[in-house]
Amino acid sequence: MAKKVPNEEKTFIYFVRSGEFIKIGQSKRWKHRVANMQIGSPHTIITLLVLIAEPKLESKLHNWFRADHFRGEWFHSGPAILAYVREHLSECVSKLDKHDLQVFPKDERDEVVL
Repeated sequence: MAKKVPNEEKTFIYFVRSGEFIKIGQSKRWKHRVANMQIGSPHTIITLLVLIAEPKLESKLHNWFRADHFRGEWFHSGPAILAYVREHLSECVSKLDKHDLQVFPKDERDEVVL
């Protein structure tokens, strides 16, 4: 029988959107991390995708999407990143409803198109 791994020991890879940019990051406490990002962001942070994965996946994703790289862990929301998010929604471990992961804010300028 497989041993269940507590959430504190899991690594979460997350994709969040702020304005026109998407951050690809990792955290053991992703909800806390996103809440802290929100404090310093003038835009609403929208969670797009959360996966349980090995920490090295984050570096691989940063490399795969380097054509859309902006700064640090932030990327332009290019078609490759949005396609990845779409393709992996079934693996998303967020407690949010899948509909919430595709939020369309009231302001058209903040619209997420997956």
